Amino acid sequence: MKRLRISGKIIGLLSGLLVTGNFIGALLATLLGHFLFDFKENNGSNYADNEVLDDQLSSFKANILRSILSVSVYFVLKTKNRILVSDINTIKEYFIEHFRFDMNDIVLIEKNIINLMNQSELIDIRSISSVVNQNCLYNEKINIIELLFILGSPNFQFDETKIISAIANLLNIKRFDFNLIKGRFCDTSKYFTILELDTNASIKDIKKAYRRLVAIHHPDKAKENYDKEKFQTILEAYNYLINNSSIGS
Repeated sequence: MKRLRISGKIIGLLSGLLVTGNFIGALLATLLGHFLFDFKENNGSNYADNEVLDDQLSSFKANILRSILSVSVYFVLKTKNRILVSDINTIKEYFIEHFRFDMNDIVLIEKNIINLMNQSELIDIRSISSVVNQNCLYNEKINIIELLFILGSPNFQFDETKIISAIANLLNIKRFDFNLIKGRFCDTSKYFTILELDTNASIKDIKKAYRRLVAIHHPDKAKENYDKEKFQTILEAYNYLINNSSIGS
């Protein structure tokens, strides 16, 4: 840096003497040379700093992208064992609308999904959740949970809710917020109907109804009248309602 400034002064001094032939002209040219070299030096330094900042922002954005996509791919493969084109389109649309991405990131999103599908066995949901917690705002984590519910099956299954609930816990989502999101996607009334209960039934009522229905439909009780699908439906309804903390005791 100092060498550049000294070079600027020397060049200015010599140029001033040659052009004006006097000391005052040489002095003014020296100051001008110093200013120009100092400006170039500082401007170049700022430009380099901006490049580093752009690289850091790009890396930060890519890190968030891959982390959120990892959670999404993990859930879909865990519940469906494959990712459909409709799932990919849903993820892309949701990313553009709710996260820090735009249409220019579409190709990057698709490429990351394909890479994650091919390396699904390497997805460590705990480690990924830790990265998300470090880099995402709370409302963005809420959006992740909402996206998982959107990616779920139309008739939401208990196992799907259980997986999303586990992910929500890893992302430090408040139970109240989780239940609000779940309520928008899961029709709990059908589970009360299966157990032959009103929707205002308590946990005690649910357990009582479950025991009564199991006594009728269990394979050891029903024997030749055993209906496997009916019995599985009762189990699913009971498990769903008993694990819903918003139901009073």
